Amino acid sequence: MTAGAWEGQDWREMRASLPPEQQNRDVIDIFRTAPGGEGDAAAIARLDHWLDEHAEVTVPHIVISHGIAGIILRGLYLGLDEEAMFAQDRPQDAFYVLTKGQTVRVPVFLDDAAA
Repeated sequence: MTAGAWEGQDWREMRASLPPEQQNRDVIDIFRTAPGGEGDAAAIARLDHWLDEHAEVTVPHIVISHGIAGIILRGLYLGLDEEAMFAQDRPQDAFYVLTKGQTVRVPVFLDDAAA
């Protein structure tokens, strides 16, 4: 998902450009409403098309994406509506296996030396 006018800015800069009453919104919610950004509908359509292109794949694949794309891919895979899709867990310490119509969260344990 592109960030439109916010491309290249960090979260602090993005938040600062919002009215004060909106600055405490969830970062994913803020990113999803970026001025001139891709937006939910376009991102969902793009990733749905990608899933359709890979529907007949018979060998395992590893797909790496950023958080929002991962949320959308999992939501599409599970057949979730947009509200449920964006309400999914967004861990920074796990990945998901999508198999047989289910998603399985796999935690990643890092020792202090690797963190």
